[in-house]
Amino acid sequence: MNRIIWLDASRGLAIILLVVMHYVGALESRSFISKDTLDVLYGLLRIATPFFMFTFGLAFYITASKKIERIGLANYYINNVIKRMFYIFLGREIIVLILSFQYPEMVENLWSILLFQEFSKGGEILIFYFFAFLIAPLNVVFLQKAKAYTYITFWLIVYATAFYIGSNYVDRDSNNVLRFLFYDIYAFFPFLIVVATAMLVAKFFVASQHRKRFLSVGLTLGIIFCAGGFLLLHTLTNDIWLALADAEFKMPPHPGYMFFYLGEVFIVISVVALTIKNLPTFINNIFSLLGRNTLVSYVTHYLFFAAVPLAALLGGGPLYEALFFITIITLTFLGIRKWDAHKTMKKTDIKV
Repeated sequence: MNRIIWLDASRGLAIILLVVMHYVGALESRSFISKDTLDVLYGLLRIATPFFMFTFGLAFYITASKKIERIGLANYYINNVIKRMFYIFLGREIIVLILSFQYPEMVENLWSILLFQEFSKGGEILIFYFFAFLIAPLNVVFLQKAKAYTYITFWLIVYATAFYIGSNYVDRDSNNVLRFLFYDIYAFFPFLIVVATAMLVAKFFVASQHRKRFLSVGLTLGIIFCAGGFLLLHTLTNDIWLALADAEFKMPPHPGYMFFYLGEVFIVISVVALTIKNLPTFINNIFSLLGRNTLVSYVTHYLFFAAVPLAALLGGGPLYEALFFITIITLTFLGIRKWDAHKTMKKTDIKV
């Protein structure tokens, strides 16, 4: 099927936001930015995780719904899901190995982390991605067969139940499985409503006869959700940006947190879709390339951390670090582009 340019670009932007969120802290440690400004940046950039989840849900429904109808659910799992889940698992393990060079303390518990007995210092969104990918085909079938109000009610109950369990019966000292399912490390069941919401939006988008108007409505809803979430959080804390920066309401994700970031997601993705044709071609190409290769892009960005130890080996300061950082980014991008060309050629050969 023909690719949806704005969706590829949105997925690429999600990857870029994840990368920026991981590295923006370096600005404060090098006295480039004040703590107050950094709190606002972190607060806004935490959109990266729900945005990544949302674009996954959108893309999955659009690409999988017709195929599941055509070949059946069981065949879809055999032909598509199993292989993809292996790649996601492999990506998470590669990230753990990369981070073990940056965090020597991880080496002592490396096998436990690789075997999911302990959490890693990064990349654990791929655990969410792994299980979300497992459930996603079932949710596509559910969405196709259920009435909209039944679907919405079901997922609101799932979220409310998971949030209640996470708020009252789980904490940082709980079993890792319980923490993953209900509390933190991208708590699976509370955050799964983001993917479910994205699939519902995708269904309406595919059926819409006036897609530009549909996107405009999404922008309006985004502003309402964002403002509503902000006001709700304002009743809970006097310093919203500090609370958001410290992920105070993320464990488990509070309704105000979810409304605020879902609103941000609606705003950003609507703006991307409505303005994509006006962006310079090279920016569009970069976003789309990353969006077509989200897993590879996400895994390889952890290589950027190597800039710090490489600069230290040469006894250099920020200038050496910046040069290594730019060099690694450039080589990584060229590698992703090469991989994308290989995939495209392979698909063309299969069609021929």
